[in-house]
Amino acid sequence: MPCGDVTGTGGAKTAVVAHGKVDCAAATKLLRDYFAKLTPAEANDADGPGPVVLDDWTCGSGPNDPVTACSTEDGRQVEGTRG
Repeated sequence: MPCGDVTGTGGAKTAVVAHGKVDCAAATKLLRDYFAKLTPAEANDADGPGPVVLDDWTCGSGPNDPVTACSTEDGRQVEGTRG
């Protein structure tokens, strides 16, 4: 389900989408926390940023991939797509 936007790396607008048993408030907070935790070196890594662990979640993306994917072992997922 679409959950609005957060500010991602370099100020890029990032659309948040929650999948499964994740509410929008949790999905939005997760991506905000992820982008806040990324260092500039991680954000610009040639292999893509992450993986970064935030509690039950692991987030990251591939090189030059506009989608940040976060998931848990029990199948919850959140995606952030740069606009």
